[in-house]
Amino acid sequence: MNLMLIGNGRAGKGTFCKVALNSFGLTSKSSSRMGCEMGLYEKFKDMFGYADMEECYNDRHSKRELWYQGICDLCDPNKSAVGRAIYNLHDIYDGCRDDLELNAIKAEGLIDLVIWIDAGDRVQAEGSGSMKLTKDDADIVIYNTTTEAEYIEKVKRFLSALTKGGVSYEC
Repeated sequence: MNLMLIGNGRAGKGTFCKVALNSFGLTSKSSSRMGCEMGLYEKFKDMFGYADMEECYNDRHSKRELWYQGICDLCDPNKSAVGRAIYNLHDIYDGCRDDLELNAIKAEGLIDLVIWIDAGDRVQAEGSGSMKLTKDDADIVIYNTTTEAEYIEKVKRFLSALTKGGVSYEC
């Protein structure tokens, strides 16, 4: 099963991935982490004086548009390159932001379900310079608008239903 998590930065995608790993053994990788491994760290380290890949990765939120463009560049000319690299080793792609990339990954049949994580007013929406996807690009929406504990329980219930066959992909 390959899941794609989309949504604005800090909406709860990483928390979803932690629950998926700790409770269900599903592995994930974020687009930014994969981008670092595929060359963005090398590209950015001298530009911003990063001491290591972790420092580079941890600074991604302050340079959203630069990271977005960097990941798009990694997907040129093959729009599914980052997604394919993630799905070769993991169950969940955390944080696709580009419509062309998402559509290419879908066209290759790599995704079973696209999930938008929505934090409501708690998280500011990203601009079009770093996010080309919306709720409408997802198959389902999971709201993260209450407490962290309630969100974690919601994710557990969702994944439990999904992994036990309680959810059908065919409608």
